[in-house]
Amino acid sequence: MRMIRTATLSILFLVIVVAGIALGLMMASLPSEDGSITLPGLVTKGAVHSDALGVPSIAAESREDAFRLLGYLHAWNRLFQMELMRRKSAGRLAELFGQSAAQLDRKQRSYQLLRTARTIVADLPAGQRLALQAYVEGVNSYIQQARILPPEFLALQHRPEPWKAEDSILVVLGMFQTLNGQEQDERMVSVMEHALPADLLTFLTPDSDSYATVLVGGSGSRRFSQTIPARSLAALPDTEGNLAQNRVDTENVVAGSNNWVVAGSKTVDGRAIVANDMHLGLGVPNIWYRAELKYQDRHIFGVTLPGVPGIIVGGNDDVAWGFTNVTADLVDLISLDINPENPNTYRTSQGWREFGQHVETIKVKDAPDIAITLQDTVWGPVSDKSLLGRPVVIKWTALERHAVDLGLLDMDSVKTTSQAITVTNNTGAPPQNVVLADRDGHIGWTYMGRFPLRIGFDGLSSHSWA
Repeated sequence: MRMIRTATLSILFLVIVVAGIALGLMMASLPSEDGSITLPGLVTKGAVHSDALGVPSIAAESREDAFRLLGYLHAWNRLFQMELMRRKSAGRLAELFGQSAAQLDRKQRSYQLLRTARTIVADLPAGQRLALQAYVEGVNSYIQQARILPPEFLALQHRPEPWKAEDSILVVLGMFQTLNGQEQDERMVSVMEHALPADLLTFLTPDSDSYATVLVGGSGSRRFSQTIPARSLAALPDTEGNLAQNRVDTENVVAGSNNWVVAGSKTVDGRAIVANDMHLGLGVPNIWYRAELKYQDRHIFGVTLPGVPGIIVGGNDDVAWGFTNVTADLVDLISLDINPENPNTYRTSQGWREFGQHVETIKVKDAPDIAITLQDTVWGPVSDKSLLGRPVVIKWTALERHAVDLGLLDMDSVKTTSQAITVTNNTGAPPQNVVLADRDGHIGWTYMGRFPLRIGFDGLSSHSWA
């Protein structure tokens, strides 16, 4: 009995010691709000103060120094979130999570977002590139200085690679994919088009509904059908061919987000009001990170996206702005005609062309590497999943070289609604509804982002472009 009691106490003691060490490591990884740090590249001294809710206020002499400090704070508080976002976009989650993430990595590699991110970084205007480089230096200062990383890294026995400018663009492209990168609707409509009578398809896929109102331009719906065509409902779908093998999984997503703007002429004190409620998926931590930045004669505040410099939604001393997702159709799936005599070529309007292709390696934790071959066309990368038995190309605005930039950085200096509209109209980003108001009570509503210009087709279903 004494031996059993001794063994039990020894085990309990060991558990307490291990738990104490684990707790100590976790506590040591938490950010401290006191003291000073040295940031390589910081031109002059900067200061960071947090309010009662932990929201940091950054003060610096220059914009670059402010973003260098923001990069440090993002990494200090949200490094694991940033690590997951850059890896998901690049198709490198299997390096952390093993075989369970390999299929997702395959899918992500087919978009070739890393190649797009590198192209975008190379094309950024000089001022944006300087701000991004300063931010990257701030992130890497934390990675280099951190003695004990957050517990997620300890659990995975992983130390993050240095942050790169392309990683910040990968984070933006990941948001682009979440907001406007769904190809499942086009896959679904393509299968419906193959199986259903044309008038029934039109009824089921209107471009408007009873809740939609045309506010600016246009004349209303071009596809809306008020009645159900009975003869079409009575007809059986085409069951020949491979339709049974063309199941399309679509998420049951309820689109939300809302924003309002009220002109000063309609308020008691003459000041305009902006209200914004962005409905994004819940996560731990929250996707956004609140911050306030003061530099030179600029003062901006609102929510930031960890991994990216600048304020996404918020205001300066003269203008406030808010976003909701446009949910535009930004993806086209181009059906390919493969040369039966040479499967390495596909048809274009100029004749047969060879696929561009290269091999990439997916590294998998605790498992052998996976080699995959990726194909390219004149229109874009080939999807990893065929449609109706044919390969398809992903033609997506996010993959265009100027679809994303850091143009929102210029919102720090706008004084009027009109100036803010010009900035947002010239910014490359996931397309958003933007509402704005300035200190004089003026309001505005506009779009931000690039939209595809389609001629001769509506983009609802997949077709050949040859």
